[in-house]
Amino acid sequence: AVFYLGDRIFITEVETLTNNVIHHTILCPCYRNIVDSLSGVSMGVGSRNSHMPAATRVEFLYLGKQINIREVLGGCGLFKLNTKLVDSNIIARINNEINDPEYMLRAYDT
Repeated sequence: AVFYLGDRIFITEVETLTNNVIHHTILCPCYRNIVDSLSGVSMGVGSRNSHMPAATRVEFLYLGKQINIREVLGGCGLFKLNTKLVDSNIIARINNEINDPEYMLRAYDT
């Protein structure tokens, strides 16, 4: 389910095969002239036996109005932090370190 409330996009996903994983993502507004990405926080529980909750910063990139879906999905995956396949600005925006004066995991402030 996707909701647009108060300038934010709320996404709720449920894993349908085992029906034991739920995930929430909140994307924050971007107050720049050119919107090429949305920053947010994603949280949910894992599918392992412990079902421990976890959260991470996320960055959704605008891919354009007409895209090659196979090509875009082919670029998806897990990447090491030092990869050259992901722009260093994106890596900085999804860094999950909590620094002073922060006291909780927050979306990247655009």
